[in-house]
Amino acid sequence: MNIHMLCYLCCGIITIASIVCRSEPVPISGDQVTLDSKTSRALRKNKNYLITYQAFGVGPLKNYGNGLAFGKFLSSDLILFIEGVNGGMNLFLDDGRGKVWSIGGHAKYFVGNSFYWRGGIDSVSTSYRCSNRATWFSFCGDDFDAQSAVISISIGNQWQWENFTLGTDWIGFGTSFPLSSAATGAEGGAVPDHYGKVGSAGSLLRFYLGFAF
Repeated sequence: MNIHMLCYLCCGIITIASIVCRSEPVPISGDQVTLDSKTSRALRKNKNYLITYQAFGVGPLKNYGNGLAFGKFLSSDLILFIEGVNGGMNLFLDDGRGKVWSIGGHAKYFVGNSFYWRGGIDSVSTSYRCSNRATWFSFCGDDFDAQSAVISISIGNQWQWENFTLGTDWIGFGTSFPLSSAATGAEGGAVPDHYGKVGSAGSLLRFYLGFAF
């Protein structure tokens, strides 16, 4: 490298450093200030609590479910919340009916204006009962109760309009760990194998709306 190239390189470095490190504020127009103050991130500031209702979606239950969540803003980018979800379990060609519900604790961290990462753990309870065992054409399984823990992570977007909130968990992945399971029928029976094993758990299109205040 000759002396001329070295001089050009030094001048370039000094020029770039002076631009990056300059202390003068960049002028912002009034329209830009108004626009920035209406972003979801700006509107999350000074919020303390969040209440949302999950209208539909899959997760942490294996089927669709509805639920409620109550959260606390630690900052405009971080929310801690508890959530309860209730759903059904209808098996193909099965006369039985199941109830599934969950409760868990989660954290939601925003990256930018509305996009977020969400992670947490849920306790999921399942109760299955046959509703048509006495007939010839009954396809019921054995009655059982089961409980598991689901650790999951998901991504989504949440938009804010003053106090109104609208959002969706687009997709999520997790792992289900069995805690307990037992057949509850008078004649005994067996619990489906997958309720006693570690397995995958996911979420999809969990649409919710609510209020932040």
